[in-house]
Amino acid sequence: MEECERIMNERAELCMRAVVLERKHHGNVVEPAFGRMIELPLGAAFIGWESMKDPRGWANSLALEQTPHQGNPGSATGGGWKDLWAAVIFLLHLGGVAAISVVFGLKALTSTIEEFGTPGAFRIIDWFPQLCAAGIAGAIFSCLWQMAFRIAPVGMIIFTIWSGAFAMSIFGIVLIATGKTTGLIGLVFFFAGLSQCLYAFVVRQRIPFAGDLLRKVISILNRYPSTYLVSYFWVLMGGGWTGLWIFGISGVAKKQYHSFIIVGYVVSLCWTMQVLRNLIRVAVAGTVAHFYVHDHANMPSMPTYIALLRACTISLGSICFGSMIVPLVEVPCHVLRRISAQGSASEFLFSCVACFLHCFEKLIRYFNKWAYIQVAMYGKPFVRASKDTWDMLKAQNVDCMIHDDLIGSIMLISCSVGGSLSAIVGGTWTFVAHKNLTISIAVVSFFIGFLFTYLTLAVYESGVSTYYVMFAEDPDSLQRNDGPLFEKMFVRQMELNPKEYQNPVVLI
Repeated sequence: MEECERIMNERAELCMRAVVLERKHHGNVVEPAFGRMIELPLGAAFIGWESMKDPRGWANSLALEQTPHQGNPGSATGGGWKDLWAAVIFLLHLGGVAAISVVFGLKALTSTIEEFGTPGAFRIIDWFPQLCAAGIAGAIFSCLWQMAFRIAPVGMIIFTIWSGAFAMSIFGIVLIATGKTTGLIGLVFFFAGLSQCLYAFVVRQRIPFAGDLLRKVISILNRYPSTYLVSYFWVLMGGGWTGLWIFGISGVAKKQYHSFIIVGYVVSLCWTMQVLRNLIRVAVAGTVAHFYVHDHANMPSMPTYIALLRACTISLGSICFGSMIVPLVEVPCHVLRRISAQGSASEFLFSCVACFLHCFEKLIRYFNKWAYIQVAMYGKPFVRASKDTWDMLKAQNVDCMIHDDLIGSIMLISCSVGGSLSAIVGGTWTFVAHKNLTISIAVVSFFIGFLFTYLTLAVYESGVSTYYVMFAEDPDSLQRNDGPLFEKMFVRQMELNPKEYQNPVVLI
């Protein structure tokens, strides 16, 4: 009995608090399947009747009631293609942009040949090599950065935060050095780098948990290296499309009303890159979700390719639809949250911000990036997947964990580092060869490097997102397959929801 109490105390100290059964499912308290509940002081644990037969099993028993499964990961909900209309629009858009790019690009190339040697002519030869160099630099950086995370996840988290500040500051200095009025853009990047230093200080206490979760995801991805190959493949596709995009925009820039056409080109590129990234996200999510439930046992052969095949076929419409609408909802919502948190001296402005934030948070329920996990797992249409996932995250109090997530910010900072490196390469070359084009080439180079890194690192963000969603849906599988990580995630959940766990209950 003393041995039993000792193990119990160690477990309680490790978990800091009791594992609580009083979890909510769609707003209702889920009662245990057997036994009765009584209130105990902090430090008590969940005790099942079967585990009481074995004192050691009783002392080590830590469990949550399982949210009812919606199906096995990989089992599509219903037949047929989901959100087919969005896939059709996206593919037609690709064909249209490709045709326009070829036509305008050939005209620009012909004009360059005819005007060769003419002073001041807007010629492809004056800036295309720099953009190619910037793209190559961005692609190499993104692959090396991904490998660095595989080797030292926690160290790279710390390094990324500080290197982001350094890279943006250097990029700002390069722009300021042009001596032009437009070089004031560099001040924005410079002060963004300084604010990054403050951010690094604020989030330092969140790094250990983020490192543990990222380390687990990387260990899964290393078992299935095809997940990395998927990201490299789409980076190549994205690079080829970006080259065609640049070729086309070189001709658009010389047309009348070119500003409006360029805006359309930028929107097209952003949508295309979002689709490519979410294809990676769905392929990785399908693999990680299977591993979460089965822990490498009973895993299907080639799970990543199966998930990718579904993403490129029956779920392509859902991915295209989400890629088009989610950024339009999440970006304003994030900005409004930051403004609301800082407060305002004007009560009227604060009320306006609160009103808009409320509206966007309502939209988040139907359009959010967490939907891609259930699109990968169950093949749901996008809106239904968004609603089901968001309601589950809220009901299981996991929404606080995703708002506190550090990995998404780390990946975004990494993209800024990759963009800054590409901008330095393209901008420096242009500054030496054609100084008057430095600003425009540096900005476009930054965009290219950012997008390449954005695609490559999608594997890590997708894996972490999958763990949050699966933890909300099926905590028992995580406890069974990886008890230590389960305890860390549950303790983190209790730290972020102290009011929800003031009266722990246990089953005897």
